[in-house]
Amino acid sequence: MQRGPWQLDSQHQLFVDATWARNRFTYTPGPTAVSNLTTSPGSDGFLLPPASPFYPHAFARTFGVDGTPLALYWRAVELGQRTIEPTAEQWSAVAGMQGLAMGWRYDAAFNYSRAQIETRYANGFVRESVLLPILNSGVVNPFGANTEDVVNAMSVAKIDGVLSSGRSSIAVLDFHASKDVLALPAGPMALAAGIQVLREKLEQTAEPVLASGDVLNTNSAASLSGSQNVEAAFAEVAVPLLESLDANVAVRYDHYDDFGSTTNPKISVRWQPVSRLLLRASAGTGFLAPSIQGLFRGSALLLTPEAHDDPARCPHTGSVQDCNRRFPALFGGNPALQPVVSRQWSAGAVLAPTRTLSLGIDYVSILLDDRINFISSVQVFDQCPDGITGRTCQLIHRGSIDPANPALPGPITQVDQFLTNLGKAKVSAIDVNAQYMAPTQRFGRFAVALDGTYNVQHLEQQADGSYVDLVGKYSTSGGAVALDGTYNVQHLEQQADGSYVDLVGKYSTSGGNPGVVPRWRHYLTLTWAYGSWTATLSESYQTGTYDQAPPAGSGGTSRRIAAYDVWNLSAIYAGFARWTLSAGIRNLLDRDPPFSVQDQSLQVGYDPSYADPHGRLYWAGARYSFR
Repeated sequence: MQRGPWQLDSQHQLFVDATWARNRFTYTPGPTAVSNLTTSPGSDGFLLPPASPFYPHAFARTFGVDGTPLALYWRAVELGQRTIEPTAEQWSAVAGMQGLAMGWRYDAAFNYSRAQIETRYANGFVRESVLLPILNSGVVNPFGANTEDVVNAMSVAKIDGVLSSGRSSIAVLDFHASKDVLALPAGPMALAAGIQVLREKLEQTAEPVLASGDVLNTNSAASLSGSQNVEAAFAEVAVPLLESLDANVAVRYDHYDDFGSTTNPKISVRWQPVSRLLLRASAGTGFLAPSIQGLFRGSALLLTPEAHDDPARCPHTGSVQDCNRRFPALFGGNPALQPVVSRQWSAGAVLAPTRTLSLGIDYVSILLDDRINFISSVQVFDQCPDGITGRTCQLIHRGSIDPANPALPGPITQVDQFLTNLGKAKVSAIDVNAQYMAPTQRFGRFAVALDGTYNVQHLEQQADGSYVDLVGKYSTSGGAVALDGTYNVQHLEQQADGSYVDLVGKYSTSGGNPGVVPRWRHYLTLTWAYGSWTATLSESYQTGTYDQAPPAGSGGTSRRIAAYDVWNLSAIYAGFARWTLSAGIRNLLDRDPPFSVQDQSLQVGYDPSYADPHGRLYWAGARYSFR
């Protein structure tokens, strides 16, 4: 809903705008999986006892294990598909005034938004503490259909209800004004200034059964509550130095109730020596405070994404508890997080050789410090090579010493994966843009646009201060950084040992968002417009990268992931009063994602950070305007 603006007089307007939305979704990821990989840390999973009438003695004898419990990988098909039903509701309202007073053009507004979500576990989810004893009793046939009595016994473990909910609110008071304050030979100097006050609150509630981690195939979740208050003031001056040369100087001051104050300046210049050429450059600093979730998210005990050997015990014990195991890992927020700070600069040009053609190019360089992420389990074990004295060994917790191996440290009981401030990241890239609009013909008008990104470097700093370049490689250290419309020259991220690793073109597995930084990606559109009709053919493209590296010592070599492109087609008709009709096809050629061996995400066979598994999709829409 939008009302106004109301013209109070010739100089002042009042406006009000409000929106409300309610969405309900249904997800059915598949039946519950039960094994020692999906049950609680320390659990042996589904162990079929030798006394079970379904124990495959002949099969077990073939492998010399007859008479011992068999660890099974089993899905609870008879308990139904897991079904999750989130319901989200959002509403927002803004009211304000704008106009002209004493030569100042002003805009004042108050914006309040609120959102809440409830997540219902509707079918197929089960309590581990109830189901596992039934499975391990031997009464369940894991290789075929079960009787109605057995299915009913297992169904007692099923869950149906709202297990998590959350609500958030943001209130923002904003005022800014601008005015020409000084007449200069090349034109008026303009000043803009303003203030902003922000209040943000977040609450998330997890039911005890979810918080305890007792729901199979679901991460444990903790309740959280937090808030953040920010007051800011900013000013900007635009100075015409010459008829062809402009400068802009801006500064912003922010005060956070939990982090103190920060001041960040920015300066930019634009020079247009001839009418068809524009040169531009800018430099400044930035500041990003940790999110409320990052600060106050509760702990969740999960498993490390990868299997590891305990370097202190595995060579001596060879035990499954010490070797090739996904160890318990404690994830969560960190109230001690500090803000991310940045320094960046850019330089570029725009050339318009004709009235219908425009070509742009910019070089961008960004240095981030105190980037926020967690040290991945891969990095933890790499930087703790003996399991005792390395840089990250303090993140590995051990139990009491085993009397059977008194010379060895106790077994690993937990690996810390809390968010923390890591080292530096250096990103450099080239943005390119090209636009061409053909002259209007009797059959309409065509336009072509290309926005491209060339990642030159994506460097992550290591603990020893050096850098490693991951452009075009799969990386798990901090996740992929994609700059739309850019050739990434460099993206360096500091690692636990202080050195840097370049992520462009590599798969990264350290941190919360594993994935790749392609060397090149672009978005290409061809648009046709004729009267009330508009049609667009678009392509999203990115170059191939290196896949996740094979395990150390395996003798394998890194493979390449193929280049990936998706074409889309859409059409819009606006020939009816107040109505706009649209339809289209996403993934027009039904392109499958390139194969990947990555094992960092639940989806395997492809890289979800690089490609979309959805096939061809048809869509249609209609919009009615009340104004």
